[in-house]
Amino acid sequence: MTNVLSIEDELLDARIEQLKANGNKWCPPKPKAFPYHLFPPEISTYIKEFSKSTGSIPAFTAIGVLACGSILAKDSSIETKPNYFDYSNLYLCVVGKPGASKSAPISMPLKPLSKIQTASFQKYNKSYEAWKIKVIRAKGDDKKQLELEEPESPTMFAITDGSIEGFKDNLCNLHERGKGPCAIFQKDELKGFFGSMGQYKGGGGDEYELWLSLWQGYDMAPKLKSGPARICPDARATVLGGIQPKVMQEHFQDKSDGMFDRFVFAVDKRGAQRAVKTDYLPDESMKAYEKYILSVYKMDKPDNFRAMGGTIDQAFQEYYDWCYKRGTEINHGAFKKWERNFHKILLILLVMWKRETVDIEITYKAIDLMKYFVEHWIESLGISKEDDEDNLKQIILDFIKEKSPVEERIIKRKRSFGRNVTIIDEIIGELEDEEKIFLTKTGSKNKKTLHYYPEFTC
Repeated sequence: MTNVLSIEDELLDARIEQLKANGNKWCPPKPKAFPYHLFPPEISTYIKEFSKSTGSIPAFTAIGVLACGSILAKDSSIETKPNYFDYSNLYLCVVGKPGASKSAPISMPLKPLSKIQTASFQKYNKSYEAWKIKVIRAKGDDKKQLELEEPESPTMFAITDGSIEGFKDNLCNLHERGKGPCAIFQKDELKGFFGSMGQYKGGGGDEYELWLSLWQGYDMAPKLKSGPARICPDARATVLGGIQPKVMQEHFQDKSDGMFDRFVFAVDKRGAQRAVKTDYLPDESMKAYEKYILSVYKMDKPDNFRAMGGTIDQAFQEYYDWCYKRGTEINHGAFKKWERNFHKILLILLVMWKRETVDIEITYKAIDLMKYFVEHWIESLGISKEDDEDNLKQIILDFIKEKSPVEERIIKRKRSFGRNVTIIDEIIGELEDEEKIFLTKTGSKNKKTLHYYPEFTC
């Protein structure tokens, strides 16, 4: 079996010994630290050093990297059973409080794709201007012919703004150009993304159902007011963004339609992180990452990876059994979606590791990575509004203790405490009732100043 695996790193060498000791049954340890070794060296180094530079957890940066990978692998599929295909798109979300460094880790890993997209737009704008001049100068039949030869629209990998109709149009454009019909729908905060659903067309839109379908891929035929009919087979999307714990409660966990189950989460329960100016991403790490991503983008990739037979089937079944057991332990049926997301992540890793066929090494890497994020998913399931407010209460008390005396308006304007002034008022009232702080009023407008009780010890 060692010859089949052909694994070089120590952790996966240990896996071989574990397989032998357990009668070839897979039972990996529960992951505690982020498993950097599951990514190619250029990517793992980038994740480690970028996370350090931003003060964010490595899982946040890995979420951004997976979003990038979903585009790198979008022209391929993975066949896990005869005529049963999955694709590389993922629904990805980082969960953290205000100030937890959510934005940069999910947007910066997309920079190599942004450069490709920018170059495509520049080429299109130049071609369009030249075409427009030709049309203006042409006459008669020549003019009619030229009007039909409008330059191809630019490549759009990531869309951060715009309507759902525009997103559908972009997917159709990708399909008509022979590209995988997948793009990233990125939002810094997913609150607005979910909050806007159902508002389109006076509440008569189909946005929510559309996003449920775009996760697995479906044949999309947009309704057009004019022009030729369009169809986009296997249309799909990667959703990427951040969300705060309380907002997550409102938009996810009270629903039973499977949207929550579709997401891969990375959860950071810490509060706002202090910026350190001396911590920065080394230039060589960013350049090495960009160079590697561009090399993966340019290389020829298989149209389809067949993940069937022998040790591959064994590894898949062991993972499926683990999913069922873990889902039963938390009394949740999300394990079926964990299986599908594993297929998607396996496809991404195969492309990132520049493989031409499915091998057992990358299969186990995908299993370990998915298992790591399943634990984050389960952690997100346990987030409660009460816990979040208790944490905020302690954070505000610590701030008052450090800054005392401090004006109340400063606390209400501090972004890392959130924007819900009502909750902050309630917390200040509770701290005063508990005699952990006291208030004084000064000036004609009775400005409130908060003081920390010196005799109180946390």
